[in-house]
Amino acid sequence: KREDDMKQRVIKFRAWDKRSKSMTMCVFGKNRKLWDKNLLDIPASEYDFLEIMQCTGLNDRDGKEIYEGDYLKKKSGKTNKAFGKMKVVWHGAGFAIFAVGKYQGWLGKDVALNSEVVGNIYELKEEKI
Repeated sequence: KREDDMKQRVIKFRAWDKRSKSMTMCVFGKNRKLWDKNLLDIPASEYDFLEIMQCTGLNDRDGKEIYEGDYLKKKSGKTNKAFGKMKVVWHGAGFAIFAVGKYQGWLGKDVALNSEVVGNIYELKEEKI
């Protein structure tokens, strides 16, 4: 079990395309160029039309990957109104959760496994969660 925890993970990204208003999975290749099946090979200086979000490396209770910008909904555990709906953000040196506009703590495996991804900041308005 300890070996599994120490394996190096693949750092994944997704991008919100402001022009087409769609989400796409992407990777950074050599020379910091962005690559995906639709955007192909774009130099870093030319992708200001994209909002890049990093995968946290965690999965929700259903096994779905959690990305920066996702909304989570708590599914079990202690009831806490502030944790009813949470937004995943990069905060300082790691991924954190914000609820009701306030910092609630770091996003960890315990929170992830008791939550469900219900959308993201581009495809779902916060008030509809």
